[in-house]
Amino acid sequence: MQQRHAYYRFFIPFLALFALGCAEEALKEIAPRIAVSVCETPVVSVDGKVLGGVADCEVAFGQADISVRATQEITVSNPSSVELVIDSVVLSEDSDPSYRIDLAPESIGPGLSAVLQISFRPNFESSLEGEAYIYSNAKNLGQDEAVVIKLTGTGVDNGLPALELVPSDCDFGNVAVGGIGQCDIAVRNTGNRALVIDSLELLNSETIVPPESELDEPFGFFGRAPTENDAIEAGQELTLSMRFTPDALGGYYGQLKAVTNDPNQTEVSIGLEGVGVNPPTATCGIKSINGDASAVGNDIEPLDDVVLTGEASEASVSEGNIVGYEWEIVHQPGGSNVTLSSPTEVDTGFSFAGRSGIDLAGTYVVRLTVTDDLGTRSINDCTVEFEAIPTDTIHVQLVWDTSYGDMDLHMTKKNSQNEYCIGWSSATPTSSTPQSTTNCSGEQLDCYWSNCKPTSSSNSPPDWDADGVSRSSGDPSLDIDDLTGYGPENINIDEAVNGSYLVGIHHFSSPQSGGIGNTVRIYLYGQLQAEFYNVLEPVGEQGNFWEVAIVHWPDPETGVPCIEDLSTSHLECPDY
Repeated sequence: MQQRHAYYRFFIPFLALFALGCAEEALKEIAPRIAVSVCETPVVSVDGKVLGGVADCEVAFGQADISVRATQEITVSNPSSVELVIDSVVLSEDSDPSYRIDLAPESIGPGLSAVLQISFRPNFESSLEGEAYIYSNAKNLGQDEAVVIKLTGTGVDNGLPALELVPSDCDFGNVAVGGIGQCDIAVRNTGNRALVIDSLELLNSETIVPPESELDEPFGFFGRAPTENDAIEAGQELTLSMRFTPDALGGYYGQLKAVTNDPNQTEVSIGLEGVGVNPPTATCGIKSINGDASAVGNDIEPLDDVVLTGEASEASVSEGNIVGYEWEIVHQPGGSNVTLSSPTEVDTGFSFAGRSGIDLAGTYVVRLTVTDDLGTRSINDCTVEFEAIPTDTIHVQLVWDTSYGDMDLHMTKKNSQNEYCIGWSSATPTSSTPQSTTNCSGEQLDCYWSNCKPTSSSNSPPDWDADGVSRSSGDPSLDIDDLTGYGPENINIDEAVNGSYLVGIHHFSSPQSGGIGNTVRIYLYGQLQAEFYNVLEPVGEQGNFWEVAIVHWPDPETGVPCIEDLSTSHLECPDY
């Protein structure tokens, strides 16, 4: 406990004493003296202010609830011109253990006062007594004489805390050498008064480790252990998390001592034990891509169905078996909502929006931890990392921030009349100077949900490469039309032809009011070249169509592609 001492200054007229020729009195003031506020005799005062005395001292706590700590502060003063040294403040050997010295000064400067704090927490319904001794270098006491303070108080039963530990002992089981085991103990208060953990101590004298171990403390706490400031109210509980870190093969044993305010369990011992063993080995990799095991090693694209496997993992002993698998995604592209389809099985895939596969372009990292039939977890870092790279010349990706709302991705090619035609009549551009229009005099070349999905049959998809064939390599394809939230929606062009392509987002519908944040990423030749974000208001509001950017695509022999940001007037593509 950090001790904070409060000091109080008062004036002692030493010069005046000498001036009056009171040499004997002055010598008394030069020697260190002590005055305690709870002592009645002999009275020590300065300038009419009574500071206390050194005899007939008592602190009466009166009635106090059993298990509840009551505190009293005592003022200790130094009415002299030299430092008063407090050698010690102790309780007598026959004092009831319900009394405690919480705060005591080590020294008090000339003309200052400090606080001595004593507390009382009865464990029984009876009158309880004690004595506190203040030893110092004060000269108004005999040599080795102490100020003796009588302590009195009565415990009253107005309800008690009741400690329950679940489990009562910690068996970590088998833990890999070099690994970390965890045991959680629920510390419950089944009584009707607040439960306080006064202290928790790992008893080194009770610790046993294997001969090869170099550890003095194989057991410890995860994070901060609870203290007496962490009261557990009636009917509540907290979790005490213990750790075990073996460094050698064999058994480890220890003991944790808890001191509490439960009068029926003031001290409780919690047994700790665990066994250091060799760990199993996790081995992980890609099993198949789109159901094809022979495709492992090939490029992975967004929407591919990637399956991972841990089937090559090995138990810690040759005759053992792996009985548990734990897969977790440790990294995925920003905006990705993909999850693992079977995170506790030997094989797992990915899924999003009710379908199998990965959703976005970018890097994915997945970790595997295995458990063998001895209950030991692997500790080697087994991860699978792969990157989903679009193979299309142009890949446009839309995701949004909410689990609701139907946001639609549009991409339209400029027609022969220099128009960017939008196929959905209710799309109202948010820009005051829109580039697009729904009233077209020329050909409508918009790719969106109505005509561009592979399953679309009601409308013909746009023929961007003008070869007279739908869905050829120069034509766009919308792979997903997400109706319920997050996305993604992707438009791809395998081999883009010369032209300019406007990318736009339409807030088609939403079950809730308010805008929805949208992120658009544009990839050229598999590399992310531009990313945009905007909050789009719902249908019925002024402007529900966000004109994002224009992708200018020249003949490969005459120029390089350029992306024009439509949110700025800056000339980004001067050649177009």
